[in-house]
Amino acid sequence: VFVPLVSFTLLFGRVFCGWVCPLGTLQEFVFRIPVLKKFNLKESLRFRRGKFLILVLFFILGIFLLFKLKPKSFFFVENIAAFWGLALMLIVSLALWKPNFDTRFKKLRLFSLIFWLTLIILGIFTTDPWCVLYGNVIDYSSILAFLAVSISTLFISMAWCRYLCPLGSFLGLLVKFSLTKIKQEKIYSISSKKLKGVCPVEALGSDSIDESSCLYCGRCINAG
Repeated sequence: VFVPLVSFTLLFGRVFCGWVCPLGTLQEFVFRIPVLKKFNLKESLRFRRGKFLILVLFFILGIFLLFKLKPKSFFFVENIAAFWGLALMLIVSLALWKPNFDTRFKKLRLFSLIFWLTLIILGIFTTDPWCVLYGNVIDYSSILAFLAVSISTLFISMAWCRYLCPLGSFLGLLVKFSLTKIKQEKIYSISSKKLKGVCPVEALGSDSIDESSCLYCGRCINAG
């Protein structure tokens, strides 16, 4: 699966992330739940702080479940997926408290990728948040991580894709060599009013597109 995934990315960009990834699809669906979306679109300080407190409570609950259900041996190795999910909830909490941290936190994907590759090199087998959807090994750690990703995306769209997905980070690096590019001049010919809130990962900067974050979903193009 990895070979065609890399090939498609080099040819067409991050089409897997924008069109195929089941975890990304789930995040998109969750964020679009009408009642929750109406709550999420409110960006006043009061609502941001309220969402921050709610997510902190979920974070504390996650830590409680982590230690309540912990295995008797290999605590760190058997809980890597859960730590990943809890780290995401912490990052989203801080991004809610200080929205200007969003751009900085996107760089954490690279550290997540390095960590992922290190595990592979060391031969350490671990489950991941996406194992619940398309893995053949499901344990409490991957379920906890999956729930953490689902909860996080209630507050910030595509949270896992934005901040910690190691596969997305890897494909984001390959995009630099992709034969398919988003025509930035076409995007920025569209009025900023139409583009506001269109990108699910906020890859549209004031005058350029963050290609490593772009999911190639095409929403910005269709906005025109």
